[in-house]
Amino acid sequence: MSDDTLNLSGEPQADPIEQEAERRGMAKGIAIVLAVLAVLALVALWLFNWGPLKPQPAADNTVPVTTLPNDGSLAPELDSTKTPEAAPTNPDYTPEAGASDAPATNAPSNGAKPSGEVTVALSRWNWIAAKQAISVAGFLPGVVENGGTCTLEATNGSTTVSNSQAATTDAHQTVCAMNLVDPKLTPGQWTVTMSYEGPSGSGTSEPAQVTIN
Repeated sequence: MSDDTLNLSGEPQADPIEQEAERRGMAKGIAIVLAVLAVLALVALWLFNWGPLKPQPAADNTVPVTTLPNDGSLAPELDSTKTPEAAPTNPDYTPEAGASDAPATNAPSNGAKPSGEVTVALSRWNWIAAKQAISVAGFLPGVVENGGTCTLEATNGSTTVSNSQAATTDAHQTVCAMNLVDPKLTPGQWTVTMSYEGPSGSGTSEPAQVTIN
């Protein structure tokens, strides 16, 4: 006679020990699957929050237009052996009626130093990373004269860097435009001014801020 236990229908009855082992095996398999899914979830969480798949912040387009991004095309590098190019003329400037295109003849005739004051306005100030230079342009509205000198000065804390060169002219104004290159120009916020001294007098622009990255 067989050792298998028969149920009421005459069919062999499953061994309870085997059923228990089968249930434990299924429970173990489910536990392994759940553990793998948990590990995958943690990996995905890391990738999207701290790893290479972390979303990048949107670009901030609210930065003040005092430090325009430059590729070196906004201002040519100035050669000290050549006459600097004139900065763009002021689009808001309208010459007075009867104004002549000839240079003004208001220089002192006795050789005395000028005693008047002139207005110096800035039209451009920015950092050109490709040239490691602060580039600044300014003009003297309504003053057209030769023989003047422009001085660009940049200050950061106790550090001051400056450069001087001859002014240029166009039909309606005297122009100061130059690049400032110096190893002392380190990253940070720099205050720049353009000064002028010439036959009509002298003056200094309002300060502007240039950020070196």
